[in-house]
Amino acid sequence: MSRETLERIEKAIGSLAAEVACLREGLEAMRGGAGPMTAREILSFLDGYRAGEALGEAAFGGWVAACRDECLRGGLRVAQLREGSHARLLEARLKELGGSPRAELPESAQELFYDVLVSTEKTDAEKLQCFFAQVDVDSLLRQLSEKADRMGRDLETQSLVRAIIEDERATLTFLRTACEQLAG
Repeated sequence: MSRETLERIEKAIGSLAAEVACLREGLEAMRGGAGPMTAREILSFLDGYRAGEALGEAAFGGWVAACRDECLRGGLRVAQLREGSHARLLEARLKELGGSPRAELPESAQELFYDVLVSTEKTDAEKLQCFFAQVDVDSLLRQLSEKADRMGRDLETQSLVRAIIEDERATLTFLRTACEQLAG
């Protein structure tokens, strides 16, 4: 066999392997989330989560500016810092994996955060109650954990997401405690 023939065969095998990998990803995506996340699913998740964290940073910043309770305001500053750092970490990882930030949250999600958290018409206690009425904390944390569990092929991203989940848990615990204290 000539060298050219071998090169064409190797090229064809490489092409087939790439096509099989693409088909596998498509098949796993159609299974509906039970198996490991595909590379595309991870990129999509990172981008959507990044957009949410960026919105959280902006919304908490607005709430800090409107907050009347000193104790709550101090914790909100930490929450704002966390959300912003999460958004930047997720964006950096997205880019490392070859993606680019594109996701934007729907206006309804943005309005919810701004209308509820930044409003000067509601008390801080009312804002916290509205927040918890809209956010199912246990479900949110469970969904994020399930996504992280499915990232077994990308251990770095999995670890990043799990560490962010712990920050989310700390922020939500702080907000829950503040809600109870301000309500009482």
